[in-house]
Amino acid sequence: MHVYDILRFIDEKYPFCEALSWDNVGLLVGDEAWAATKAHIALDATDKAIETAIKEGADVIITHHPMIFSQMKQIRGDDFTGSRIITLIKHHISCIAMHTNYDIYGMADLAASRLSLMDCVPLDETGEGVGIGRVGEASAFMT
Repeated sequence: MHVYDILRFIDEKYPFCEALSWDNVGLLVGDEAWAATKAHIALDATDKAIETAIKEGADVIITHHPMIFSQMKQIRGDDFTGSRIITLIKHHISCIAMHTNYDIYGMADLAASRLSLMDCVPLDETGEGVGIGRVGEASAFMT
């Protein structure tokens, strides 16, 4: 398996093209052609998450929040994000983010399901019948 295969799998379930225009999703660090036999999942690509991925021998770290949000003019070791990018590349680990595309096609439905909400509709519609958040009827009284 390669990074490309993971990207394709994610894209089929949570299309990258459906992310909000300001977002930065997909392969942020690494190469689609790199081998991928073990993935580490994290909310953010924090130093601890990256250290754990290295220790576990992961080839890919998949995060919810993108580690790169805006244009970077330099990748430097003395920069917060730059040092993480350098560490990932040094250890041959790709980084994939699935943020608002996952919010739209996974996160909101998961949260609504956990709360047993019924008759859900998107809180903020981003497309026909899809969007960020869910509003629904509680199946039972909640405090």
